[in-house]
Amino acid sequence: YKTVDEAKKAVKFAVSIPTAVPSGYELENVSVISNEIFQMIFKNGENEIRYRTAEGKDDISGDYNTYSNTKTLKINNLEITVKGNDGISNAVWSNGELTFSIYANKALTENDITDIVKNIK
Repeated sequence: YKTVDEAKKAVKFAVSIPTAVPSGYELENVSVISNEIFQMIFKNGENEIRYRTAEGKDDISGDYNTYSNTKTLKINNLEITVKGNDGISNAVWSNGELTFSIYANKALTENDITDIVKNIK
């Protein structure tokens, strides 16, 4: 899609999007997968952050890597499961109606993840 609004209209649920990402990242692409998953890709050179949301509670990250560290963060009364080796590469959570994921090919910090999640509106 050419705009975030166009992509939002292509799904049948109210989409919340991150209004803040780490410095240097720019919105590169917005798309809808199978008319069900809303996706935004932010890039900073070769580094990429992929944000997804959909109806339900399933893990929609599309990340099948194995990580050495897994823990749960409590952000805005949500339990966010984060995974990574050095830093955080994957974060998934649900608010009961919608499921969300953040994947980063270059690990993010806990502060980065917290800032993104707190700024999803």
